[in-house]
This record gives sequence, C-alpha cells and structure tokens, in this order.
Amino acid sequence: MFSAFMWAIAEHVSDHLIQDGETTVENRDPFRSDQALLTSKLENAMLRQTANALQNIGLVRTAHEAYVCIIPALSCASKLPNESIVD
Repeated sequence: MFSAFMWAIAEHVSDHLIQDGETTVENRDPFRSDQALLTSKLENAMLRQTANALQNIGLVRTAHEAYVCIIPALSCASKLPNESIVD
C-alpha cells in the first residue's frame, strides 16, 4: 500500500528534497568474492533518514524494504541525485 502511495506522490516531491541531501559514494573491490557484483555503493542522507523513519513508525520492517518502496518511484519521476556524483 505504501509503495502505491509513493508512486502517486513521486512527481510532486520537491526536486531539491532528495538531491540536496548529502550523497556519498563508496567504491568496493570487485575482485572480492563477497562484493563481486557491487563495485560502488551510493548512499543519500535524506533517503536513509526516510527509510529509518518508515521503519520506526512500522510502515516497513527493514531499510531494504523501505528503499524498494521509495527508490523506483523517485527514480521514475527523476527525483534522485544525478549520476554525475559518481565521476
């Protein structure tokens, strides 16, 4: 139900709300067996805070579940930080 809500409001989220949050890039070693498919990890402070809040109020059980609800909708609405931060 929450995922449907996110899809409904994603276009109305302020462009700066997520993009102004600090986004960090963590490069990983692609030759380590436990990280073979994970060469970079992006983390945005505003998305992390939102995922934690959703967990704390009981809408989702895990941060992963929260990200699965919010990231696709925000991505489709072009509300996520620009890929140029990876450069």
